[in-house]
Amino acid sequence: MSRLKRNKSNIVINDETRLFIQDLSSACERNFDYHSCITLDNVSLNKSEPTKEYIPSATHYDTFEVLAQMAGAVQPGTSSLKTNFTLNSSTLGKYFNSRCNFDMQVHIGKCSTKPSDFSLFDKALIFKGVSINSYSIDSVMSATQTEVAPITETVSFSFEKFFEVPKPSFIEQKSDIISAGPIIDSFVFCNDARCNLCAGMTGKYFVQLVKCGDECSLLRVIYTLDNGRTWRVKPINICDSIGCNQFVNTNIVSDSTNFYYLGLNASAGRTIPSIIDNSMDIFPKSSIVGSLLITAFTKYNATFYTGTNGRIFISEFGILKRLINTQLDISKDIYSIHSIDGENFIAGSESGRIYIGTINNSIESLTIPNAGNVYSVAMISNCSFIASTGSTGGVLFVNGRLSKIKGIRGTITKFAFFNEDIGYASSIVGNSVYFWQTVDGGKNWQQLDTILPSNYAVTTIEICEFNHNVITIAGRKLETPISLEDATNPSLMWDCEGEGFVLFSL
Repeated sequence: MSRLKRNKSNIVINDETRLFIQDLSSACERNFDYHSCITLDNVSLNKSEPTKEYIPSATHYDTFEVLAQMAGAVQPGTSSLKTNFTLNSSTLGKYFNSRCNFDMQVHIGKCSTKPSDFSLFDKALIFKGVSINSYSIDSVMSATQTEVAPITETVSFSFEKFFEVPKPSFIEQKSDIISAGPIIDSFVFCNDARCNLCAGMTGKYFVQLVKCGDECSLLRVIYTLDNGRTWRVKPINICDSIGCNQFVNTNIVSDSTNFYYLGLNASAGRTIPSIIDNSMDIFPKSSIVGSLLITAFTKYNATFYTGTNGRIFISEFGILKRLINTQLDISKDIYSIHSIDGENFIAGSESGRIYIGTINNSIESLTIPNAGNVYSVAMISNCSFIASTGSTGGVLFVNGRLSKIKGIRGTITKFAFFNEDIGYASSIVGNSVYFWQTVDGGKNWQQLDTILPSNYAVTTIEICEFNHNVITIAGRKLETPISLEDATNPSLMWDCEGEGFVLFSL
């Protein structure tokens, strides 16, 4: 049993803490009940055996491989807290009487008169699977106060999982290699299941476009193995194989076979050998898809490609197929796509159109009212997603209901979520770039200090799959004044001009 000591853990308690509780009565609902300032006792944690993360094998059917393991993953523990409530309105009392479990967050920071205001917290403590062991209220207060007076309640509780979410602190990577051209994509690469994908930024790769003479003829994969202290370069000369006129709208994504796919105009499935290899020759293209490809995304064994005229393609184990749904006429360009499991996906199209589907050709659609083109989407769970809507900001979709995102200013350019609670976003207001964090599944957002330079667009946000505090932001410089179309439309990100930047969270 380990214990977080107050004088060592940086947990400021007393009057500088507040709490909200998530109702787990429905698997898809994310209802939060806000409380006033609380006092939290020491948190006692049990350390479990290392937790292993598995993915489907790329070579053997119905088998799984260890992708990584987290040593000393935090598991069950106990704590207690005190908070005030008005008589007959205690949410904690309700859960104690019903014996129902719930999820809980304690926000460390300045106590606000508006508990749902996230802008003042410095750290969030997230408790999963909370059960109340004992519950009591101040007998003197309860006997003498009226029904609207505050009453102090004391709760001891157990929890199944616990982790901290601090405000990330970012450091800019300074290198002539990075600034030589726009950063257009990033990924983590590892060809060994024993690799630690997050420690020391091992295997962090960035795809960069540079100008050679009068043509956009060269991609460079720049990478660091030591947390950005040194950088290396692998050039990919596209023109040697396919001609410069086919270079636009290229996406590079990693998959479980440790290769990289390029979607090049009307062809898809081109592969590049491992970055670790000396050879960087491009293999012959595997398929002609007849569509200008716009963007791509990989999860486990499935790589999703989107293109013009409503085309969606999926590559599984190197086999490319087009999704066709005869019940739904998709004819608009698709600008964004995301999946959390390699089976279900969400895609964004023109004029607020959203497509929700599976790799088995089951596709539904909905239209966000008064929305522009949807250039960024993120699937949060199988029943919730978040989407940018142009100058109107963005919307959150939960269990069939749409609601406007609160807290983010400007035009949203990118989303990235670690799990159904923690996510990040970038936006542009005028010529300034902002970065945002949510800890309640996208309902509320707070601005983070990221030292993002002005006149830049964020093209990639990457959260380490096994450590939500390891975040990478990268992008490219834009012309002044900023064109929002150029900053958000993935079709226009392949501009030879401009500089690149990379930020790592500490």
